[in-house]
Amino acid sequence: MASKKPTAGELRGLFSFQQRGAGNDGFPGSPDIPGTGPMTEVFKSAGRLTPMRGGEGITAGRLEGRQPYFLTFRSHTLARTIDTSWQVVDVRNNNKVYHVKSPISDADMHNQWLDMLVQEGGVE
Repeated sequence: MASKKPTAGELRGLFSFQQRGAGNDGFPGSPDIPGTGPMTEVFKSAGRLTPMRGGEGITAGRLEGRQPYFLTFRSHTLARTIDTSWQVVDVRNNNKVYHVKSPISDADMHNQWLDMLVQEGGVE
C-alpha cells in the first residue's frame, strides 16, 4: 500500500466518511430500513490521497474518469467499521466523492495508520 508512514503534516486533506442511513419506503406505519436512506456523515478525518500507478486496469479506469487512490488516515474506533458500502467526500471540495473499493488495512501493523483503496465517483 503506502510506501512509508506519513507524518501529520502530510495529511493535508480533510475527508468526510459517509455511510448510507436508514430510509423509509413511504408506506405509513412502516419502520425505517437500514441502508436505504441518504448518505450521512459518520466522522471526519485528515488524510492523504496517493494516486495509483500501474497496469492496464488502472489505465482503463483513468480513461473512463475513475482514478483509483490509496487513502491513508489515522486509526480510530469508528474507522474499523468502514466497508465497501461507504463513500468518502473531500470536505474542502464537495464535488470530489470517492467510493470505498476495499476494506481498510493496517499496513504498518502498529494500529497507527489505516489504508484503503478508493475510486473517484460516489456510491450508486
